[in-house]
Amino acid sequence: MKIFVDTNVVLDTCLPARPGRQMSEAVLSMENPAETRIYMSSLTVANAAYFLRKHEGKAHASNVISRLFKDHFVLPVNDMNVYEALRSDCPDFEEALQISCADYGNCDCIITNNAEDFRGHSPLPVFTPEEFLAGCRAAAAKAREKK
Repeated sequence: MKIFVDTNVVLDTCLPARPGRQMSEAVLSMENPAETRIYMSSLTVANAAYFLRKHEGKAHASNVISRLFKDHFVLPVNDMNVYEALRSDCPDFEEALQISCADYGNCDCIITNNAEDFRGHSPLPVFTPEEFLAGCRAAAAKAREKK
């Protein structure tokens, strides 16, 4: 499964005062290369670096970005993504870029803390971290029942 995480999920794990930290950390730490791969856009990396430098300093930002880059997959935002975002009916251009990037990266779903803003504009299923983790727990329980 290829999971695309939005910028706010990444920021939740990097900035201490974010309310969604626990659930977002659970999503980002669940990667199992045989079953699940976590993807994010290069825009997410740039946004995270900006916020981290501003709030936590350059050294912390460099450490976090290095870890993100090492542990997860980064999809480029290219000219086709910009074109698709401009044509999208999504009211937020950054979200439209994320949707296009996830779609062109052949991801299976998008995980974001503002799922309502993505739903109706994304061809991919959209979940909050809580919804996604609940679905994973339900699927695991169902698999155990079958054994």
